[in-house]
Amino acid sequence: MKKTEIISLAVSVVCVFVLISFFIFNHMSDSRVPATVDTSNNDVVTETPTVAGLKKIYPQMSVNSIKESEISGLYEVTAGSNIIYFYPEKNYLLFGEIMTKEGKNLTAEKRNLILAAKVEKIDLENALKIGSGKMRVIEITNPDCGYCRKLSEYFERPEIKKKATRFVLFASFHPQSLKKAEYIMSASDGEAAYNEVMSGKLDKVEPNEITVTQKGEDLIKKQKDSLSGLNIRGTPTLLIDGEVIIGADMKKIERALKLGEKQEGGRN
Repeated sequence: MKKTEIISLAVSVVCVFVLISFFIFNHMSDSRVPATVDTSNNDVVTETPTVAGLKKIYPQMSVNSIKESEISGLYEVTAGSNIIYFYPEKNYLLFGEIMTKEGKNLTAEKRNLILAAKVEKIDLENALKIGSGKMRVIEITNPDCGYCRKLSEYFERPEIKKKATRFVLFASFHPQSLKKAEYIMSASDGEAAYNEVMSGKLDKVEPNEITVTQKGEDLIKKQKDSLSGLNIRGTPTLLIDGEVIIGADMKKIERALKLGEKQEGGRN
């Protein structure tokens, strides 16, 4: 291949990468967040040359914060619940994860801090409340998710029910799981209905045969509104004592619940 062809191909690849990055960013679910305040730490976005350059190249980008990353010359950009990277020397946007040699995902850690701050603000009045403990657990789940069902069994342990109060919200709906969630929120005994659904007893029942009430439908709609914009990446997603846990990671959950400790932590 001739030198001119190689250069032309390289330029084409870079252009495609930048265009794809711009397209993805403009279609992020949190693009409407104002570009003045960092929702994770309340820092004001200072108008530095780097910020000005970013706004000039990507004027539709909604930025909450921008700061130097762990990599020299690469800037970390917070936009809603998302973290991307900006390389001002070449005006590139980079979508991906920064990981240490030990396998620690620095990007995911920071993204979870942003998510935790947002989940903390959710109105729990419309959630299903299970348990009576002092530690608050916010649980975002899906009635048809296998890992969510595994987690529901785990939470039935008496020591957990005594230690924690769970506030359950439902996400990721298709017609079958939507009806199951509405069924749970329609029931006079929501906990019993939750256990019934999570055990699989309604799996063979057609959605139009599942009885729900207007109250149940309204509560699920309010939950959906509360969860919109959070960019939930999977279920179950938990917030325990300020820590976001994505997936049925039992070791992390047990550590967050402080099982085995004599004194109960958490929030009232």
